[in-house]
Amino acid sequence: MNPLDFKMKIDKCNKYWLGDLLKIDYKDHFGIDLLGKDFGIEIKNRLIGHGGPWAVTTRQIDTYPKLNPKKKLFFAFILYNLNTSIDDLNEEDNLESHVTERTIWFRNWSWILDKPRSYVKTGPYVYINKKIFSQSTD
Repeated sequence: MNPLDFKMKIDKCNKYWLGDLLKIDYKDHFGIDLLGKDFGIEIKNRLIGHGGPWAVTTRQIDTYPKLNPKKKLFFAFILYNLNTSIDDLNEEDNLESHVTERTIWFRNWSWILDKPRSYVKTGPYVYINKKIFSQSTD
């Protein structure tokens, strides 16, 4: 499967999985991935062993609380694994049937506010390294 197509499909797959798990509406909302009555969750995911840190745009960090002022907001950082390579997947494949494991960490929105911002060519980001979760208990 084309990696860009895979990224869009696995993002949706993980969004539906987490929405079902937490019984939260996963219909398309402007911005935040999952939006319940009292809270919202922005999802960042990576395939285990692939990719660098999670990139969170500062636009999301700054805008989503303004758009959802009465809701408690969270980040969900997901690592997942597949039973096959991305190259061996077909467009028609049900990705959920190929996901073999997921690990998820939730953080309050305020957790990210003191993280350093990187001003790169594609826009400012906060990069969250996966190692931070193995070293952190908060």
